[in-house]
Amino acid sequence: MKSLFSKIDRESTESINVNPDPSMNARMSSLSDRISALREREHDARRQESDLIAQLRMSHATSSIHDLTRLLMKDATAQPAAAAGVQEKLQDCQVLLESIRRAIEATKQDMLQLQCERDAQVCREMLPTHTRNVRATINCILALHRSTVNQNALRLELNLKGVERTGHLIPLFPPQFLGGMDDSNSWLSFVMRGAVSDGFMSEQERGALMRGELKELAADR
Repeated sequence: MKSLFSKIDRESTESINVNPDPSMNARMSSLSDRISALREREHDARRQESDLIAQLRMSHATSSIHDLTRLLMKDATAQPAAAAGVQEKLQDCQVLLESIRRAIEATKQDMLQLQCERDAQVCREMLPTHTRNVRATINCILALHRSTVNQNALRLELNLKGVERTGHLIPLFPPQFLGGMDDSNSWLSFVMRGAVSDGFMSEQERGALMRGELKELAADR
């Protein structure tokens, strides 16, 4: 087992440093500032809308009084307290609010698209390192499998030599390794097939590992 652990130590996975494109960070910051500015405009427009609605309600509440005033005083020029054109101003304000809302949503979509582009760029840059890490992990799995098989083989060899009571030689034998790569239903076979389908190793490499022609994977594909 000592050789196994030293092997794992030597093949420890590489660290990953994420350094996104500075221009993308600048674009993201600009979009964030735009949303903040739009939020401020939205706040001001909503406050204006609230004021106009209050004026309109006041106008409706006092209109009957002014109608009575015109009748009693026979003054056709008497007008409600609310300023003329409040309804038109309110409509303009609501149109502005809708345009701001659409601008905010469009900017959010731009931010989402940029985030996806940035994530894709980082993944492309990190893929070689990630592939090496996965291949190193596969090598560790293979080394652990060989070690557990050897432990069990030692007990069988002792049994063949007449040592029957080997209860103290309890092997570290994870249930995942009950079947090897020659067992298509084993966990190890599942891992190897997944590594091929995900592009971390070739089918030729998997076949060579199964036949014992290859003990471990090279760091790079």
